[in-house]
Amino acid sequence: MVYDIRTSENAQQTLVDLTGVPISVWKRYLRLKDTYRYIEDLIEEVMLSYGNFPHNYRDFEFIYFHVTTSANNCSSFRKHGILDLKKSYSCHDSELRTFLEKHGILRLSPYNCVKRK
Repeated sequence: MVYDIRTSENAQQTLVDLTGVPISVWKRYLRLKDTYRYIEDLIEEVMLSYGNFPHNYRDFEFIYFHVTTSANNCSSFRKHGILDLKKSYSCHDSELRTFLEKHGILRLSPYNCVKRK
């Protein structure tokens, strides 16, 4: 099983796959979220009424990635979409790439970086 939360659509499918609760049920309950004191209470009620957690977590494959924030009105995000670190560095006009180059950090391979003197 692959659980991927890199986009809204993937995250919704991951939620359904993980809990067994259809997205329509989640949406219905989320419209009522203000009637619950804590969001955890909403989740508990949904899970007790409709859900089930998988019994074995050994078959899970999680996809991790890092998203950077932006101080320039997210111009690279608007131009290129959400960027992971590798894509952000590959975009010559990304804020991360500019920052790293400004500080003399040079990418040699996917596994190491050096700082220029």
